[in-house]
Amino acid sequence: MLKNYTYCTHVGDHGMSSISGGRKLSKAALRFQAIGSIEEANSVIGLARLSVATASPVVDSMLEEIQNNLFDIVADLSSVPEKTDIYYEQVGVSMEHTSSLESNISKLSEKLESVHHFVVPFSTNPASTYVHHARSVTRRAERAVVALGSSKGETVSIPVITYLNRLSSFLFVAARYLNNFGKDDVLWKPDRNL
Repeated sequence: MLKNYTYCTHVGDHGMSSISGGRKLSKAALRFQAIGSIEEANSVIGLARLSVATASPVVDSMLEEIQNNLFDIVADLSSVPEKTDIYYEQVGVSMEHTSSLESNISKLSEKLESVHHFVVPFSTNPASTYVHHARSVTRRAERAVVALGSSKGETVSIPVITYLNRLSSFLFVAARYLNNFGKDDVLWKPDRNL
């Protein structure tokens, strides 16, 4: 007998789950893969914030807002209406959220050293390296969302895809900002091993 498992519904015990609107899908469905990828990106950003909070409260505040927006994206991806009487309220990101990201990119970029080579995702500053990791996980989440939107019978809002694309750009700039404004960036040397 299970006790104190009030949060456990057992609904997904057979590999199926529901999204808002009542549609049941396999947990292996592209929609759940996209949702899971966004949740993973959010978790990795949360991990990065453990170091970022001390290194730069300004960037940490921006990341906090981003984490909330990623929850909105999950809600958006989870809310596909079907012919049903179930009421749900659509939640998601808009182009205004992307504009906020672009504004933050501009603010951080003002202090950055210019760069003309690829930046290796490594630094002696853990905050920078963790944010580089968050960027790569976000890119994977973006690919999962685009794959979902490209599949037959599925839809994804354009603001969600645009936001995720700009988010990885923001994280790249933030990682450089945290790395002594890009002064301590490690640059790719393409001919090093030739």
